[in-house]
Amino acid sequence: MPKTLRFTKLYKFLFEDPTFNTLPAKAKLLYALISERQSLSKANAKQHGIQSQFIDHEGRLFSIYTNQELMTKLNMSKPTVIKLKKQLIEFGLLEDVRLGNNQPNRLYPKKPYDNYFYAYDVDEFYRLPHALFENPKYQSLAAESIIAYAIYLSRYEYSVYKNHFIDKNNNVYCVM
Repeated sequence: MPKTLRFTKLYKFLFEDPTFNTLPAKAKLLYALISERQSLSKANAKQHGIQSQFIDHEGRLFSIYTNQELMTKLNMSKPTVIKLKKQLIEFGLLEDVRLGNNQPNRLYPKKPYDNYFYAYDVDEFYRLPHALFENPKYQSLAAESIIAYAIYLSRYEYSVYKNHFIDKNNNVYCVM
């Protein structure tokens, strides 16, 4: 696997914490993409300081992802994207601020919980290769398949790292 594999973080708490069991797979992918865009906004803010175009009047960092961009990236309809954003809001994972005047909404992805420590680490993640969203041959993959791939990739990389699960032909495999 190339060392320069570009990926999006798919946070493990979305699968490990029972609070999010009913959150659909598509919403979890949407959260991953919006959170990634937030990371880009953070990098921009570090580079440009308080003058960053991604800091609001309260000093909060936001990101912009139009519904059209999300529709294209996830191969979904506009009503589906809007429905999934509403679900993220209901689960406390997103704040979506409408500006009006044909301006894109400001998106504030949130980490769950508060400043206390909990059983689920909100910073651990699976790696979702960008190719799964950018390469047209993967556009028809179901959200569940994309997530399963990320989990298998994680297990495979762990097997390689630990030098575990090597068959008699020296092929690395993973066990679920």
